This record gives sequence, structure tokens and C-alpha cells, in this order.
Amino acid sequence: MGDDGQAPTEFSVEQYRALIEQTSDVITVVGANGAIQYQSPSSEPVKGWEPEELVGEQILEYVHPDDRSRVAEEFSALTVENGRLDEEIEFRFQSKDDGWIWLAVTGTAPGPDSPIDGYITTSRDITERKEFEQELASERDFLETILESLPYPFYVLDVEDYSVIHANSHATVERGDTCYEVTHGRDEPCDQGADTAPCPINEVAVDEPVTVKHIHEDEEGNERVYELHAAPITDEDGNVSRIAESNIDITERVEYERQLESQRDRLELLNQIVRHDIRNDIQIISSYAEALGAYTEDDGQEYLEKILAASNDAVEITETARDITEVMMGTDGDLSTMNLRSVLRSEIDTIHSSYDRAVVTVDGSIPAVDVCADDMLEAVFRNLLSNAVQHNDKEIPEITVSTATGDGSAQVEIADNGPGVPDDRKEEIFEEGEQDLHSTGTGLGLYLVKTVIDRYDGTVTVVDNEPTGAVFTVTLPVAD
Repeated sequence: MGDDGQAPTEFSVEQYRALIEQTSDVITVVGANGAIQYQSPSSEPVKGWEPEELVGEQILEYVHPDDRSRVAEEFSALTVENGRLDEEIEFRFQSKDDGWIWLAVTGTAPGPDSPIDGYITTSRDITERKEFEQELASERDFLETILESLPYPFYVLDVEDYSVIHANSHATVERGDTCYEVTHGRDEPCDQGADTAPCPINEVAVDEPVTVKHIHEDEEGNERVYELHAAPITDEDGNVSRIAESNIDITERVEYERQLESQRDRLELLNQIVRHDIRNDIQIISSYAEALGAYTEDDGQEYLEKILAASNDAVEITETARDITEVMMGTDGDLSTMNLRSVLRSEIDTIHSSYDRAVVTVDGSIPAVDVCADDMLEAVFRNLLSNAVQHNDKEIPEITVSTATGDGSAQVEIADNGPGVPDDRKEEIFEEGEQDLHSTGTGLGLYLVKTVIDRYDGTVTVVDNEPTGAVFTVTLPVAD
């Protein structure tokens, strides 16, 4: 009797057949000789074969060659052991279009009292799932290859307990280790307890990726400086649950930078001392030369003027050396805003006072715009203006300064009536050590101009002036 007191329902053969024909899984009867004896109607939508097409065929002939021996062993055990597969077996089966589909199969052997001499299998199509799993496995292998290709340690940490979830072969940690124990020899996190050290975990857990310098101990207990890059990994709720970290050993780089900084400081000190001493000696020479003017005959005045000119050139060299030193030791991040009118007007006034014989004219008004530059902008205009006078072969050097603005930039043109610059030298004169054709100087002035303007993301060019001379054009970005 059933639980409800009624007699159990007995199914007729027709009812069993209807049940089998309605199920979406493929029911297959395989004889003891391995030949297919029956397939349910669902064979066609799953395998592509009509139920009768495979009857009499050896089932293993339709199993993928790579899976065949494993499937044969499972089916063989099915008929001689407990009469039932303990778990589903998965293998590829040939479809009617000569492709391969993945099946998940269970099996039962009815036993000697059954009219079925063999076993019964139930199959369902898992092709899409297997393809998805294979795609995931391929992506996982690709990701693992990338992580292993990194030349430095990489690992993933759990933010709750600082334990390692994954690590590449360069990392000296294993799954389950804590980062503070392995890399620092500590029994608690770096930001806890005594003698704390910067730890990016708390920062990353609430913020964006960070980069910090960290001290790790190597296997011999020696301290090494690492540049630690850490980035958050969020769960489906948007909470940071893991952190991806990479460690780059920068111990040698840090030491090298320290040595460079020390050398730079010493060179800067030496540069200051040398410039100071040279300028003092030159001032003494100039003073005595000017004093000798009252005691020198007309024939000797020419030599005194050459001494004074050479003294002025030497002073200019020390100033240029100072400017180049500042450029080489500066960085692009030092840029700010400079008022073009103020800087340019100041340098024009200096030229007026330094060279009595020169005529400097400003064409129009200088716009009061700010440009992206720094204090070295003064050296740019000082060099261009002084070059226009010093390298001029006319009795009266004439310099015209004109300005313009537009398209987010400001232009300054400095034109002279000197000998000009040959076409084949118009680019070379800006190179280090290149001298003007009529100059005996170091050639560093125009190199300094080009170097500084490049730092400003600007340009400097030279073209011919009419009827004679050169026009130097400086273009600078206007500050926002």
C-alpha cells in the first residue's frame, strides 16, 4: 500500500515507452557485445542520429579516440561489478555531421534476471558547458603564463588575514603563507605592533592602486629595498577582498641614486666655487684694465678694449655654465607660469644698458600673457638678444623684437641686421658645442636655448632676415 492507503500504480509497457520517448536525455541500450540495441527518440536532437541509425553499431566506434580506452574500461566495469556507474563519465561522441559533442553519461546493468543482456546508459549534451570550461582553462593558462613571465615576484593576498592565495614562481611565498611572516620575519602585520612599516593593504582596501618602497629580508636576513606595486581586487559586491602585489628589487637602484645625488651635490658646490672665483678674478682684470685706460696711449687702447671684451665674454661663459647646470639638474615637473611681458622687457632693458652701440626696437606691445616656463626663460631671451649684438658685424647692431599670440601659444621674434646664418647651419647651431660662424665662444648659448625651449614643449627656429641678418623665433605654450 502507498502512504495514502492506495495501491501503487502499475505502469503498462505503453506507459513506460511513453515515458522514455518523452525524456530529453538519450536512453541507450547496449548489448554485452558492445552493440547498440536501442536508442530513445531524443537521440536525434542530441546526437544528430535518428534512433534506428545506430542500432547494431559498436558504441565505442563512435567515441572519440582519445576517450575510447577510458570509456571502454568504465563500461566493462559496469557489467561485472556493482551494475552501476558511481559517477557520470564525460566523453566526446561523434555526431551525424562528423563533429564531436560532449556527453555526460550514467549507466546501469539490470542484472541476470533482466531481459536486457548488457547495460543501459542515459546521456545528456554538455557541449556548451565543456566549451565554456575549456575557454576558462585556456584563459587561466594564458594568465598563468603571463604571471610566470614577469621577472619579479607577484602574488595575490587575502585582505582579511594577509595570507597568500596565489603566487608565481619568483615569489618566496606559498599558498597559505602570510606576507609579513615570509618577507619580514614578523609574527604580526607590518602596520601593527612595534616597529611598524608602511603597508599598502589598508590603503589599497579603500583607495586606488599604490606604489610604496618597502624593506624585505632575503633568505640570509639581509635587508633589501623593494618597490611594491599593489592594486585592489573587488568581489561581486564591490568590496575589496584581495590585493594583487608585485615586488621589484630596487636596492641597487636606490644606492645608485644616492650616489648620483651625492655626486650632483658635490659637483654643484664645485661649480659654484669655480664660477665665484673666476668671476672675482675677471672683475679684478676688468677693473685694472679700465684703470690702465688713463695711462695708455691711443695705440694701446685697442688692446685694452680686447681685454675688456674678453673679460665680458668670460663672465658670460660663467653665466651660461650656471644656466646649463640648472637645466641639467632640473626636471619637467618644475615648470610653472611666467609673465612673458615682464621677462622679455627685463632682458631688453639689460641689453640696452650693457651695449651702448646697439639699437633695440620693440615692434608693437608685448602681450601680458603667462607662458608655461620657469626662471630659465630669462636665460633664453638673454642669450638670443646678446647673440644678436655680439655676433653682429655692423657698426650699429639693430635688433627688432616682435610678439604675437594665437592658437594657445605665444611667439617672440628677435631679428637682427648681422651676417645671418647659412641654410646648412640653421639646425646645427642649436647642437651642443656648435659655434656661430663668427664666434669664438663655447657654442653653448644656443644649445642652452634649444634645451630649455624643448623642456617647455616649445620650439625655436631661425630664418633669414631681409635684407640681411637672421630672425630667431621662439614659440611657447600659453598657460591655462
